[in-house]
Amino acid sequence: MTKPMRRIATFALTTATVFTGMATVNAPANAAAPGDAAAILRACGLEAGNTHRSGNEIVGSGRSTGSPCAGRFNLEIQRKRWLGWETVKKGDGAANGTWQYIRYNCAKTGTHTFRTLVKGRIAGKYLSDFSNETRQNCGK
Repeated sequence: MTKPMRRIATFALTTATVFTGMATVNAPANAAAPGDAAAILRACGLEAGNTHRSGNEIVGSGRSTGSPCAGRFNLEIQRKRWLGWETVKKGDGAANGTWQYIRYNCAKTGTHTFRTLVKGRIAGKYLSDFSNETRQNCGK
């Protein structure tokens, strides 16, 4: 190989190595390859929103995360009792990524700590999540 040809070959090899290294460094460690169904399913999940009071209602929310993730989930507003958590309102939602809301009228029930439980099978996995806990005086 002549000296100019060696220079061209060395330049091409060095350039290819640099660009390949850059592509590897910049790729996210958890990125799924196109068509990697298992990675897509691992990204599916459930998320409980912020439980809060609006007037006489305790409002809870939840949604599925990831896309596309098939399935349905349940929403439950719970209040803390001496024996554990009591479900006072139930609802359900579809795994389409939009927030689903549930409301419980707490008027004249006294002071309680409330939370929202979101649970269900999404993409074949049983998942659950809890919201924050909020103590509210709903009157007597």
